Amino acid sequence: MQLKAEGVRPGIPDLCVSEVRGPYHGMWLELKMLGKKPTETQAETLVTLQEKGYYAWWCDSFEDAVDAFTRYMTETTDVHLSEYTL
Repeated sequence: MQLKAEGVRPGIPDLCVSEVRGPYHGMWLELKMLGKKPTETQAETLVTLQEKGYYAWWCDSFEDAVDAFTRYMTETTDVHLSEYTL
């Protein structure tokens, strides 16, 4: 309830990088605990963001999050989200 009271909306990814890279308008990243996957609402939001031209993805470890961020900031023109599945 605390997060809802603070205005957090369900499904919105945890991290936003408002830096344009390659073909993407910015990056949205959903952070999950190890072994967990996005909820249906979160997965739908990630797909919607991808369709709107954002690099939107989820990670279940610190290492994956660092890798996704590094790839976005350095290799975005070679990163294709179609290589991954939600």
